[in-house]
Amino acid sequence: MSGTHRTDREREFLIAHGGLSAADYTPEALAQTNAAVEHGRAAADAEARAHSLTLSEAATLLGWPRAEVLAALAAGDMYSVPGEPPSVAPLFPRWQFRDGCLVPSLKDILATLPADDHPLDVEQFMTRANADYLDGTPPVDWLVHGRELGPVLRYADDLSWE
Repeated sequence: MSGTHRTDREREFLIAHGGLSAADYTPEALAQTNAAVEHGRAAADAEARAHSLTLSEAATLLGWPRAEVLAALAAGDMYSVPGEPPSVAPLFPRWQFRDGCLVPSLKDILATLPADDHPLDVEQFMTRANADYLDGTPPVDWLVHGRELGPVLRYADDLSWE
């Protein structure tokens, strides 16, 4: 629920129990918060794009025609992020490529992760080690080394409940 649509009773509760003050609910404070959130989103989107390859770069890296890259994307075998507006061209995060090949089983993993995960969340999941899963090995490395998909899917599923 947006802060501008809270009832007086909801605001009073949040002020009393949520660590907020009445000043946090002024139109100016709400506008400032909304601007900060939008700035953070734009920065995260720019970072995700900066970590990505263009369609041509991905095709060259894989040694595939551009149409084959787009077909793999349409089939769910690749992951993309939206290009810089107003462009609609997909960009392909670098983490999904290793030694000129795609990381195996992306389709299954991406289907397990929440669909609304930000691309940086997906990147973090795929590239960072977690001592509690996969013997502390990042999922990308786990899969590239031919290990079983099941533990990666369980890890992704566990995270989707957090």
